[in-house]
Order: sequence, then structure tokens, then C-alpha cells
Amino acid sequence: RWVISESIAPKGSVKSATRGPKLSDGWETHKEWVPDPLISVTEARSPDGFGGAAMRVRGGRGTSEHQTPSTSENGLYLRQPPFDDINQHPHYVMTSDQIDGDT
Repeated sequence: RWVISESIAPKGSVKSATRGPKLSDGWETHKEWVPDPLISVTEARSPDGFGGAAMRVRGGRGTSEHQTPSTSENGLYLRQPPFDDINQHPHYVMTSDQIDGDT
């Protein structure tokens, strides 16, 4: 899955951007990511996700000011319809009512 990467956490500054002026121009993320064995991403099911598809993220334990992934990023991410895919890869979003907090 492209949008959610499991088992990584940033070390220092992190920046992602497209290679050109359009969202479809390809994305790149600059280095300084390190493995984080406490983060997990698993496939899940939800009637709210496109085709019932979802992903559950667990293990984020930072605060939004000091460390990411933060606890507010733990939760259920819902699969979006194919017209929302990014570079032909599935796109998942989490709504505020799907946040797990400290799980």
C-alpha cells in the first residue's frame, strides 16, 4: 500500500513533494526515516470504506508537536474510491471519528 507506510518514523526533518507542478507528477520523500518496530499497519474491513476496505494503524505514540507518527494518527483509515487514487495507488483517509488515540 502506498499512502500508509508501516514501521517507519521520521528522524529529523521530513519533506514530501511532487516532482512537478501536478499531483500526478510523482512523489518523493526526502530521507531520514528510520524503522519503528512499534508501528503496525494491518488490513481491516469497514462498511464505510470503498468495497469495505480499510487499514488499521497502531503504535504511533508521539505528540503532534514533538514526534510523529503521533497518537492522533492511530486509527482506521478508509479506502477511497478509485477516482481518488494517487499515482494509481489506493488512497486511504481517516475521519476524526475513526481515531483510536493511544492504541
